[in-house]
Amino acid sequence: MSNTRIIEIPATMQTGKGKNHAIRKLRVAAYCRVSTEEEEQQGSFEIQKLYYTEKINSTPEWEVAGVQMVQDVLPWEQMKLRMLNGSHSFLAYLGYLAGHAHINECMEDAAFREAARRLMLDEQAPTLRIKDVDLTAYADSLLERFANPALQHRTWQIAMDGSQKLPQRMLDGIRVHLERKTPWSLLALGVAGWIRYVSGTDDHGNAIDVRDPLSDKIRTMVNASSDAGRVNALLGLSEVFGHDLAQNSAFVEAVSQAYQRITRHGARQAVIETLNV
Repeated sequence: MSNTRIIEIPATMQTGKGKNHAIRKLRVAAYCRVSTEEEEQQGSFEIQKLYYTEKINSTPEWEVAGVQMVQDVLPWEQMKLRMLNGSHSFLAYLGYLAGHAHINECMEDAAFREAARRLMLDEQAPTLRIKDVDLTAYADSLLERFANPALQHRTWQIAMDGSQKLPQRMLDGIRVHLERKTPWSLLALGVAGWIRYVSGTDDHGNAIDVRDPLSDKIRTMVNASSDAGRVNALLGLSEVFGHDLAQNSAFVEAVSQAYQRITRHGARQAVIETLNV
């Protein structure tokens, strides 16, 4: 028996008007996995599906989003990490620097919204192994989700633990582009946004409360480097960038140029300039 998974479907808030108030329901999906072919596992999926369906239906504010069964979960996980999580992190770093407290505020800014869509479709989607999926529809559904103010996704919270998130969300895709020699300017801006964010000051001069498992090491590197040397300093974090990217001149140059755009003009203007390149 192969692994079976209920794929995450981006949640949207549905509104139904009553006499005095609107009823909002959150579309919820669950994750189920059958990991062996042993006889005792044969009913596992149905049991899990029943449990989660009853759990979701028992909560008045929720509704079941749907079920999708796949033989191989890895391409789907890769799609989620790069398109959903990668764009979320991009918006978190750059949006926070620009003064946006929540992801939906970024979506109200035409530049950030366009950047997130292009990041997903022009730079992340071409790196994926998944087949027979409408990635444009997926990207548009994610933008709809990001724009939902009821979700209250805080940029500061999403920006946490970036050293653990960057490799899967952005750097793996960048490695594909470097091998193919294809464009990845928005991914470079996302990495530069993280470097600027963990440097500890936003575009308005306010201190950032950086939360990261490597925060002590990052702070030491930041304090020991000038702004001009910040990119090279933090690319020395082999826990994040491995040993290959810091030695790749194309990678270093692209991230350095993106970082300079942010430091010269601020995150929002850097987004606009990158879109116009």
